[in-house]
Amino acid sequence: MAPTEAKNDVSLSVCVPVYNEKQALRGTILELQAVLDPLGIAYEIIIIDDCSTDGCLETVRDMAIRVVRHRRNLGGGIARLSGLRHARGQLILQTDADGTYPCDRVPEMLERLQSADMVIGARRHESATDWRWLRTLLKNLLKGTASFLSGQRIPDLNSGMRAYHRDSALRYAHLYPRGHSIMSTMTLGFISDGLKVDFVPIDYNVRKGKSSFRPIRDTYNYFLTIFRTICYFDPLRMLMPVVIALGVAAAAFTVRNLLLFASFGSLPPLLWLVDLILLVLAFVADQFARISRQIAFQNPLPPYHRDVVEERWGREGR
Repeated sequence: MAPTEAKNDVSLSVCVPVYNEKQALRGTILELQAVLDPLGIAYEIIIIDDCSTDGCLETVRDMAIRVVRHRRNLGGGIARLSGLRHARGQLILQTDADGTYPCDRVPEMLERLQSADMVIGARRHESATDWRWLRTLLKNLLKGTASFLSGQRIPDLNSGMRAYHRDSALRYAHLYPRGHSIMSTMTLGFISDGLKVDFVPIDYNVRKGKSSFRPIRDTYNYFLTIFRTICYFDPLRMLMPVVIALGVAAAAFTVRNLLLFASFGSLPPLLWLVDLILLVLAFVADQFARISRQIAFQNPLPPYHRDVVEERWGREGR
């Protein structure tokens, strides 16, 4: 079924963030249409232009798409959130415009979405040629850290190809950062809040065009995102291991001092005091997290909404 124009008839919104993707944008849209048309789903394709400067949108001006423009460069995270906010469908399919993600896996992802809250395309390998060894090392470290802290195995933390329910994703809109780590935040948000996240293994192609990956800055942001998100949803999971470890150390030093010196000494009381303070802090943080989540789910407009405008091109604008 071709992309539909009637707002109430749209079931699926395909959101494609774009920033200087002239080499691959048109090919990506054509592949998406070729895969979605036979499924009989009423869908729309939304291009979110994050103030591109290479004229990439001119390559798709004749296509049946919606275009959401940023008047200034707001970052990949905001671009994805703009698509989410402008989407008409209750189901969201998200992918990148650089030709890296395989569109032929979309039908399986949409099928699995019937029994899940989000389905993520989990990349089998790293295809990038620049910083490849570092990317692989850092991604494995990030996945291991996120899996340990969230209590669930996560094959791919920050894949840009995923399908999910719009309402569920908007619940965490206030948490989404401006950069690439929005995907990590979304993944951990769904998992930490008890929603079902499924993973579909996919191949990952060599991107067309220049990557915006910055090893030091992006890795720092990913780790910060992991700890921040877990602390937001489940601070006890972060703090209780420290409390237990400190309590064990305090008990060990207490027994040692009593056996060797027949007194507590100065260190055990200090350790017990710090442990008690951390325990109280852990429970206060847990209660604060629960209250703040209830308040934040009101979904106010973001401060940058005036810099986001929508255009209609091709058949969509007729």
